[in-house]
Amino acid sequence: MELSDNVLLHFGRKVGSIFTQTLPMMVETAAKTVWNGITTVSMAMFRVTTTSLSSALGPLLHFLNDLDEDTVKVLIAISGPVLTIATNFFMAHKQSKLQAIVENIWVFPIKSCGGLQLHTAIVDEFGLKYDRNFVLMTPSKTEGNDTFNMLTQRTCPKMANIQFGFVGSFLVATCEGMKPLCLGHMPELKKLLDEEIVLDVCPIEELYAREDAMDFEHRYNAHVEVDDDDEFKVNVQVWNDIVEAERVSDAHDAWFASVFGRDVVLGKISSRKPRFVVHRNVAHPELQPQLSFQDGFPMLSSSSMYDINNSLYYKSLQSTVAYTPNSATKNPSQQKEKKRKEKKDWGRKLRRNRKKNKHNHKYAESMRDIPTEDHSNEEKKVIGKKSFQPLSILRFRANVIIGNTPPFEEDTWHSVTINDIEFDIVKPCDRCTMPGVNPFTGERKRSKEMRAIMNSLRTAGGRVFMGQNAIPQTKEGSVAVGDVVTVNTRKNNGVSLLRWL
Repeated sequence: MELSDNVLLHFGRKVGSIFTQTLPMMVETAAKTVWNGITTVSMAMFRVTTTSLSSALGPLLHFLNDLDEDTVKVLIAISGPVLTIATNFFMAHKQSKLQAIVENIWVFPIKSCGGLQLHTAIVDEFGLKYDRNFVLMTPSKTEGNDTFNMLTQRTCPKMANIQFGFVGSFLVATCEGMKPLCLGHMPELKKLLDEEIVLDVCPIEELYAREDAMDFEHRYNAHVEVDDDDEFKVNVQVWNDIVEAERVSDAHDAWFASVFGRDVVLGKISSRKPRFVVHRNVAHPELQPQLSFQDGFPMLSSSSMYDINNSLYYKSLQSTVAYTPNSATKNPSQQKEKKRKEKKDWGRKLRRNRKKNKHNHKYAESMRDIPTEDHSNEEKKVIGKKSFQPLSILRFRANVIIGNTPPFEEDTWHSVTINDIEFDIVKPCDRCTMPGVNPFTGERKRSKEMRAIMNSLRTAGGRVFMGQNAIPQTKEGSVAVGDVVTVNTRKNNGVSLLRWL
């Protein structure tokens, strides 16, 4: 019995040794067989493909070899326009199938201050009537320089606290702790308001500087000639332009000086010397656009703002590291896993929307799901189970907000028509730090957050862009909420370099 056990043990060890030595060889042989099979099949498919291509392209290659040098030059010369036309043709079918419309209209009576929402805007020789006709100026710090510098929210965020309304038919500027300041008798503007803003603060007779405003209005509308040394004539630097303006009154200057705690002068674009601005890429270079104190008339699609807010929301989920166990789930690891899954789900949705639905006509509506922006405030909203504070589109101070389009559709436009008025899309809006200012409080609490998301999403050539500057070529007419936006021409390359990637 003992001998038999030894024999069996020896036999088992021998078989195990042989199996251990041969197993790697068997695996290697099987792998080589599979690899050789794959290689053989791949080479066969490659030979079939190359044979097919050779038979198809052979005549073309022979044809090209027989061409002389002059013919080749002609083909190269016409290939560019042909490719451009073909690109535009195919891209046209990828554009939004929705019909763009005017969603909101805003004018800003004083440059860099609050705005008024209109249902209809009048187009005159300066562009949109009542938009940025006034400017606040500060004296130059350079000795002997009489040119004023324009004051904006870039250096004075408190300008966002200057809002506008009506007392009777008089346009007034308001600020907390100050009497309403009369800017003039403007019954026509009052009729254009989307929602009438009537302030029951004081009788018309008690409006601050009402008589001064009426005197200025009479002088301004009469186009009274003034001497070069007239106290009402001032020059103000607006970017690279020196623009002539007319001072309103000492009373108006004193009101704004009290608000900002510095010497400030209120001026209006000169009625005698217009401001012409030359843009290199205007569709009609023979026509020089005439402006007040605008940089242009920004157009911005509301879906672009929805997309920005979606990006901010997703980023806030990514940056959420703190968690508080609730009554339902008190296990920290489960709570953390729940947060991770939530981030993953939202990230997947955002990337899918951008990648697959960039030109889908349903994309504009899909962006309205979370979160929506509000024209009136930036209150926190509860999205899912997370509190999120979306940014208002008013941060970008666009005159015409376009609806019913995919995000950043305006980047592809070259010329559009609204209610028989043709607008040239002259250049993208180069954004500074102003969008970082809360348009309702004048605070910069989210300035870094705003700049960071814009730098990561809307940067080209080291600058941040959002919206497009438009110049009307028709000098009379009107644009109303609900008007159809007809795209006449698009950018030459068929798709803008600034389109969301």
